Amino acid sequence: MSAPKAFHLTETPLARGTSLIEASAGTGKTYAITALFVRLILEEGLSVRDILVVTYTDAATEELRHRIRQTLADALQAFESGSSDIPFLQALVDRLSGEAKEMEARLQTALCGFDEAPIYTIHGFCQRMLKDRAFESRLLFDIELVTDPSEMLQEIADDFWRTHFYQAGRTLVNFALKSNCGPDRFVGLLRTFINYPLLEFLSQAKGMSLGSLSAELESGFQAVRAVWLAERDNIKTCFGSGAKWCNLPYNNDEEMASLFEQLDTCFSESETALEALQCLASFCPAALEAKKSKRSSLPVPQHRFFGLCEKLCKAERIWLAGLQLEFVSYARKELPRRKAERKIQHFDDLLTRLYEALAGPNGDALAEELRGRYKAALIDEFQDTDPVQYQIFHRTFSGGESFLFLIGDPKQAIYAFRGADIFTYLEAAKEATRRFTLGENWRSEAGLVVAVNKIFSAAPRAFVFDRIDFQEATPRGQADQTPLTSDGQAEPPFHVWFWKRTGKDITRGLAEKILPRVVAGEIARLLNGNTRIGQRRLIPEDIAVLVMENQQARKMQDALSDLNIPSVLHTTASLFQSQEVLEFRRILAGVALPGDERLVKAALATDLFGVDGAQLSACTESQWQEWLQRFHEYLDLWDQRGFFRMFRHWLQREGVRQRLLAFPDGERRLTNVLHLGEVLHQAETERRLGISGLLKWLPPAPPMPWTLVEGEGVGRRGADPRPQSPV
Repeated sequence: MSAPKAFHLTETPLARGTSLIEASAGTGKTYAITALFVRLILEEGLSVRDILVVTYTDAATEELRHRIRQTLADALQAFESGSSDIPFLQALVDRLSGEAKEMEARLQTALCGFDEAPIYTIHGFCQRMLKDRAFESRLLFDIELVTDPSEMLQEIADDFWRTHFYQAGRTLVNFALKSNCGPDRFVGLLRTFINYPLLEFLSQAKGMSLGSLSAELESGFQAVRAVWLAERDNIKTCFGSGAKWCNLPYNNDEEMASLFEQLDTCFSESETALEALQCLASFCPAALEAKKSKRSSLPVPQHRFFGLCEKLCKAERIWLAGLQLEFVSYARKELPRRKAERKIQHFDDLLTRLYEALAGPNGDALAEELRGRYKAALIDEFQDTDPVQYQIFHRTFSGGESFLFLIGDPKQAIYAFRGADIFTYLEAAKEATRRFTLGENWRSEAGLVVAVNKIFSAAPRAFVFDRIDFQEATPRGQADQTPLTSDGQAEPPFHVWFWKRTGKDITRGLAEKILPRVVAGEIARLLNGNTRIGQRRLIPEDIAVLVMENQQARKMQDALSDLNIPSVLHTTASLFQSQEVLEFRRILAGVALPGDERLVKAALATDLFGVDGAQLSACTESQWQEWLQRFHEYLDLWDQRGFFRMFRHWLQREGVRQRLLAFPDGERRLTNVLHLGEVLHQAETERRLGISGLLKWLPPAPPMPWTLVEGEGVGRRGADPRPQSPV
């Protein structure tokens, strides 16, 4: 792919068709979008209603709206006065000075009508188009938008499991559970299918019926079982301390005794047969060959049992693939049927429905209508676009009649966890009429920009794909005017730490214990020394620490806490994955059943109540009866006045605010509890849930997937569809 041309805010001509603008971090992407918007108003005579702007979050939408409005106001002032401190606007004033009055009129009109500017999230854009063109999109007028599809997805997965396994034999159930292929796995598969509706599933099981695959797995298991039961002693002679052909574990009597015991268990009717099935892979010929001793000339022993184990393991793999394909086929029919039956749709349906409408028999008319409404489209964060989203924009605006600007960072298109699709980006780059780059970095120090250029330019395929090349940036910002200094000396903007390996190289686990302390020590040095940014001292919120794996973030925060350095953990987890939800569920369970003393004790032992084991043990009979009475009162208040009235009374009576704020991360804890109260109140009201219904609706919290540690910084978008934790 040829290198893109530099995009100049005022000099690059505006041309119809598709223009791809590649923008690295700090190169002024948002500034470029506002500049394009202003130029389309001034040079092409478009109105604000003619220019569609699409981004990916509500926050980004509001920021773009504010920045564009402000730039229009600055442009109007520049043309009225004939000058501007903003170089981009001054260049426009100089170039269009002969039409200054006309330009002022256009800008004045744009500002007066700016509330009509179509600046949307991708879902907001699709929803508006579907509503405005309900006949072309075949959208029901009274359909309800449901933000959380979790309940329906779980329902479909549970129904599929009941249909296929409630009457199935023990063998099939055990093999499914052995591979964790239960309802939860199906829900995850269904979410993948929803997120990527054009995804095609390829498998060895494609075209085979699940019934035939199940029969083959069942017969394979029975064949292996029969040989083991008939020839157990003969098979055992191939292994143990007398076997000279192999290494561990096959030449160890104790380890083989354990494997033989597992074989006996998995071929029995024992309830533990499920766990013992794992041992079958150890008796496949490939596993035996891998443990053959290099010092021995003896061959690997042969027995038909080993070949049958190999055949069974292969049948299991194909059966599991077929089971998942069967579920996808089932879900593809059931999901739209149940949505139509209940007259609901989810956020992802907004995208797929508009895509289907554009690809359907009335698609040409709909695309023509959209092109008539929007003469130009500016697509922000284009690197996060998936195939469905790209096809919507491509089908609508790429015919050469409209201005279509795709703005994004191709290097971030590799982040599939954010919904990006690298191949969609590459396809868009291939089909674009023009390709540009923003090559000036306005954010970082010059030394840092140069260092990053050196590192990535040294790797011929820094981003794996040949069609994604690294474009060096030119430093143009003001960061050098406020450099980072230590004791009056400028700090190098880029440091690389090397771990010196020794002959007794430490294990990864030990390194993960040491490295957080080393990093925390460096942060403490910077904060406690005479380190400044310009004239002000360095503070914790200036520092961010990125980690590779989830659990590393918690270790990093612990290391910082040991040095009394405040920090904030940012996570992709939803509110329902927080520790506060787990504890509050215990409290609600105790309130719902105050006669169950175990539940009441579990509730009291949470941080929200703050009663420790010693206090519970020392509790007198009268004190315990007082606690039980208090829980009965909470239940009566919940039953008579509703959840939220009970919740507010509990907060005040138990001093929850004061207790939580005493923790180092107390603000986050309290925010999560208050947010949870609002969510449960909304669920109780909208779903008309009683006490037991609300408890069932509130799921238990799984372990927290921490992903980022920062000094007080910014978070990352989450993937869970349920309410997001505000911290």
